[in-house]
Amino acid sequence: MPLRYTAAYGVHQRDIPTHGGLSAASADIWRRVFPSPSVKSEVPRAASPRNPLAALTFAFLLSRRPSVLQLEALGYLGAEQLAVLAAQPGFLGNSSLVIKIFELSLLSYESAATFLDKLIATANPSTLSDLNLDAKRLVLTFVWALLEPRFPTLGEAEWGGAWLSRRLPPFLVAIQPYQVASVPASFNCSAFQAFYDSFESLYDRLPVPVRTEVARKITQLLQPTVAERCGKNVTSEDLLLKYYGLFYREANFSDFTQLLPSFNGSAMMTSSTKLTALQLADLLISLGPRGTRADATQALAQFSTLPWPSSDLVAFTERIGKGAGQLSDEVRSELVTGLWGHLTPHLVKMKEVELSTWMGHLLGPLLPALSPSTQLFPAGLTCSSYLIMTAALNNSYDNLSASTQHSVYLQTKQYLIVEKGCPLANVTSGTFLSTYLGKFSRQAAFSEFTEILPTFQPLQVLEQLSPAQLGELAGVPGLLNSTAVVDQILANVHGMAELSSFMERYTNASTSQPSVEVRARMMSQVWGTLGPSLATLPDAQVSVWFSRYLAQLLPTATAAQLASLPPSLNCSAFQATVGGLDGAYSSLSVDARRVAYLWMSRFLSVLPTEAPRCGVPAGTASGWIPANLGHFVLLASRTDLQGFLTDAQQLDAALTTDAVVDTFRAARDLPSDLQKMVLGAMLNRNFTADKIPDSVICVYPDVTTVPPTDAVLVAKLKACLQNASAVSASAQQQQQQKVALAILAGAGQQLSGAKLIELGPVALLLSPAAIANLNGQAVLTALPTLGQQSGWSLAQAQQLVNKLVGMGFNVSGTSARGGLYPC
Repeated sequence: MPLRYTAAYGVHQRDIPTHGGLSAASADIWRRVFPSPSVKSEVPRAASPRNPLAALTFAFLLSRRPSVLQLEALGYLGAEQLAVLAAQPGFLGNSSLVIKIFELSLLSYESAATFLDKLIATANPSTLSDLNLDAKRLVLTFVWALLEPRFPTLGEAEWGGAWLSRRLPPFLVAIQPYQVASVPASFNCSAFQAFYDSFESLYDRLPVPVRTEVARKITQLLQPTVAERCGKNVTSEDLLLKYYGLFYREANFSDFTQLLPSFNGSAMMTSSTKLTALQLADLLISLGPRGTRADATQALAQFSTLPWPSSDLVAFTERIGKGAGQLSDEVRSELVTGLWGHLTPHLVKMKEVELSTWMGHLLGPLLPALSPSTQLFPAGLTCSSYLIMTAALNNSYDNLSASTQHSVYLQTKQYLIVEKGCPLANVTSGTFLSTYLGKFSRQAAFSEFTEILPTFQPLQVLEQLSPAQLGELAGVPGLLNSTAVVDQILANVHGMAELSSFMERYTNASTSQPSVEVRARMMSQVWGTLGPSLATLPDAQVSVWFSRYLAQLLPTATAAQLASLPPSLNCSAFQATVGGLDGAYSSLSVDARRVAYLWMSRFLSVLPTEAPRCGVPAGTASGWIPANLGHFVLLASRTDLQGFLTDAQQLDAALTTDAVVDTFRAARDLPSDLQKMVLGAMLNRNFTADKIPDSVICVYPDVTTVPPTDAVLVAKLKACLQNASAVSASAQQQQQQKVALAILAGAGQQLSGAKLIELGPVALLLSPAAIANLNGQAVLTALPTLGQQSGWSLAQAQQLVNKLVGMGFNVSGTSARGGLYPC
């Protein structure tokens, strides 16, 4: 409990701590000197008018009354008499006597001042200097209790000139932190100088708490700045040597920059006045982004000659760690490299507790700045030390640079394989990954796990493998042998980032294709994440997915999956997607093809006045269809194509490029309007018959448009028609084939009457243009047969009648025209 003393003794009431350094005996006397307020003292006040003994000299009293040395007589002596008595060797060393004279006689500021003045003038200097610390502390405690209440009204000359310069110095070595703290900060620079002079020579004799409080008081006395307080041009070195003295070691670095805004901490690192470890750390932290590699190097140089272990280096590292986030990248990198240089020679012999402290508490905040070139595990390092170090590095993994992450992994691999630093014979796969490699296992290729741990069992630790490692695992030939394995692996791949990493490694590692069933399952799992993300995925990533990652899986895509293709892409991403789908065209179901084509159609369709959605390269359309439709052009209609490329010449060019012609060459059952469009485009661009695919040539019944002079084309058309399966052709198609054959048979010459008679009812399929080209005599010869046929169109009948009229026949009557009269 705090001890209290009261105004009954002429001082203000206040709490005094019981741990001020007094011995148990002194503390007991203290309690009697300063009783609680409920205790009343009956001791008479000394040096009062009713006490004439106080005016006599101590020598006189001693000569007349030796009993004056008895305790009960002390209360009748004055301050100067007591001082002479106290100056006697051994007196102040007796705590009972000291307590008694302050209890009975020295009860005021004035009496204490008189007592000290007389004591210092009378006592042999050695008497005071040889006093033990407890005795000095006891005197100073009583004096300070009388002095402190007078601080508000104490003149600066009195404080500095009398107290600090003369009365207190013999006892200041015993001063306590709370007493220093109570010194007013309002005194002028002269009073500050006296304060500084009084303590400067005591630095090495003062305990650290007192030194710290003195430094703090110096800072307060010089505020707001040393220039404003003392009005001088002060350099950085002046501030430390002339204003703080050795106490600068206990000050905070921020105190220097506060009192002297121009304080040059970097210059002080090369000065003979060395900053302390904590101040160096605070200096580097205060530099922030302005800190340079040279600053860090100079700071570390202060510790180069210190023995290991160095408490200063520990303090520096600890403080730096707390402010690591404020350091520049250069400083942080240089510090962790330099500190590691101090640590490395001692790693092998370092105790585990000390190593844990360094790797975790001290260096931990700086480890993210570790350089890839740092050598971590020296030869001879024990396995337990290795595990301590990897655990600390593991905690910093996410903040390490990619190159450092990989470097650390390579060094762990070197330690485990080459150095054989840890026995792994009985280590499980899970422990191997979590304890011996930690997060650095993400840097390993999957194959390296079995290189380090031959008994590694991947399927037992799927949840500990990175997405890339899972992708490499999935690419192992024969591993994906069931849909269950696919589900196990992909259950540990979450989100688009991980899925991309998985597919990247799988695409590179896979050398064979799993079964269709397995690939379909994999496509379903992958699309479950990819499909909903496509609309928001950057175009470049969409391109990568469809051009690379999905190459194996797209052939198993369903119509439902392809229905979620993104509606809006840039042209390059769209074309990459088309390329991927085009590669899977032959394996896609009819429904999947149709859905994919509808997506392409929506994307490519433009208004007649708009330019194509994906521009025509270099003014031509030669590569437009392969890039934007691929094989899906086989599903297009004439109207669709005319909507994609509104310029007829560009469309003809697009349809007749080699790649598109090859597509048509391999196709079957082309829509007739597409066949006709393609054939027309080829003829417009002067294709020779040998270049026109059979699938395009076999366009009927419009073969009348074929130039009859192209014998090769006529022959190919005839062959095409003659080879057409009568079984697969409809009745109408068979009739059309006969018409075509009949016309082709007469290509280069007009059909004879006999041939027309042979055609019979099929002649009804002759176009008006074909009839107009017939020979009049042939028509006349076949007229009876032709007239028996009903179903002629008005145009056909008109052309037949025109032929007869041209030969001079009168066919105005119905009987003459017979069945030629249109129905």
